[in-house]
Amino acid sequence: MRAGIMKYAAVLFIGVLLGTTTVSAQSEETSLVITLANPVHFSGPDDQDVLLPVGSYLLEEALEDSLRVVAIPEMEAILIQAAAISHGESIETPTALSTQEGKDEHHLVLLMPDGQGYEAVGSYSGLQTRGTASNRLSSQALRRSLSAKREAPGPGIPMDGRQAQNAPSSELSPSSRLPGGDLSQEKIRELERQRDHLQRNVSRKSIEDSRKEFLGQEKMNLVNENTKISKAVALLTPFFKIPSTPDPCPKPQVEAKAVAVPIEPLEEIILNGCGFGDQRGELRLESDVFPGGHVKLDIVTWTRKAIHARVPSLKGVKNHGTSRMRIVRKDLTLGEPFFMPFKATQSCELIPKNRVHMSCGEAGQCFGDKNKSTAESIKLHLSELYKKIGKDASFGAWHRKATLSNSGVDKASVNLGNGWTLQGMDYDWADGGSTKGTNASVGLPGGFKKSAKEFTIHMPWASWLGGEAVYGVKLLACGPWGVPF
Repeated sequence: MRAGIMKYAAVLFIGVLLGTTTVSAQSEETSLVITLANPVHFSGPDDQDVLLPVGSYLLEEALEDSLRVVAIPEMEAILIQAAAISHGESIETPTALSTQEGKDEHHLVLLMPDGQGYEAVGSYSGLQTRGTASNRLSSQALRRSLSAKREAPGPGIPMDGRQAQNAPSSELSPSSRLPGGDLSQEKIRELERQRDHLQRNVSRKSIEDSRKEFLGQEKMNLVNENTKISKAVALLTPFFKIPSTPDPCPKPQVEAKAVAVPIEPLEEIILNGCGFGDQRGELRLESDVFPGGHVKLDIVTWTRKAIHARVPSLKGVKNHGTSRMRIVRKDLTLGEPFFMPFKATQSCELIPKNRVHMSCGEAGQCFGDKNKSTAESIKLHLSELYKKIGKDASFGAWHRKATLSNSGVDKASVNLGNGWTLQGMDYDWADGGSTKGTNASVGLPGGFKKSAKEFTIHMPWASWLGGEAVYGVKLLACGPWGVPF
């Protein structure tokens, strides 16, 4: 079913981008497109309110209880709650319907040729309960809406205006309707300027900025914790200057701790108790991740009743939540171990191509794609691709030259382990060789989730009249230094 929708979405883009080009079945051009004349409130998958503004949208099947609503021309996807339905209408292609019921209800329906479909119920006020079974369209209302759709397939789709400006004059007659429906030329140019501005100046941090922000925050957290420890040191100073009197404790015994868990490299720790011994011993952090089973803390001050120590660098090990700490007196008398989780020294690295699982949109050529023919064909372009997107890109694509029109959404999935998480993203895109101007567009990456271990980045793109969509994306992950993710 999903493949069918993508097929007709591609046909739709061909019709839109070429204006007056004849397509065999007019219903296919606009069958998946709906237009909202008023803002409508729907429920998202998490039951949060989702407001769809006035505009044109492409409806797609998503999950069993959701519809994907793709804004045109931005190509940004939104999920809304929908219910699976059955219908008895005879249709040859997936068809999207948009209809008002009563004063405050609006229905979005996606009908499939096999008699199944999806229906989402929203409201203009946002006050009514949305998506309830009692609000489903009747078969008569569904038939009326479908009949209206067939009689008036829908308005033109407002893309970014480049097609009209770059298309050869022989392909668009003077009377042709420009992409953008009833929009004026001035409005189309303004939309294009806004789109180009977003492409160049999208609000995002560079990879280096993300790296500095993460490590800077780690340093600030450490400074804050050590400030607290310094105050504890001042309170425990009397214990560091006690007279030489007999120690009542036969072995090290901890009575109080000044420490923030999990402890981190260079963080300080204060232990108060008895039986530590007058001579400096060892304070060990014990875990099976360390060679020999433990690592020694750096001792700042040691008395029989107080220990002031600093955590050393912890590289090449994972964060550990079940590690323990133990005092070992100079005469090797052992104290009882106590719970002390730790966080390893942190580092940031670009996620390499071999850690990204990529799936291309229709007719795509992505490096990282598991499709063998695609992987072979892109080898011909690798040297040029590297020049455009850089060899350190986590993933990228060179979508082949479009004779008429080509579009899709590429997906790149990553699953990080060993305590690594996503912290930054940067990207660049370029026209891949059109001889008729910049007849290619790459949308803003979607799906970035800071601090996520698993995520999927979506890259919408389109090209027309000889354009080639080319882009590269860098992904920054941060986690334990020296441990593979």
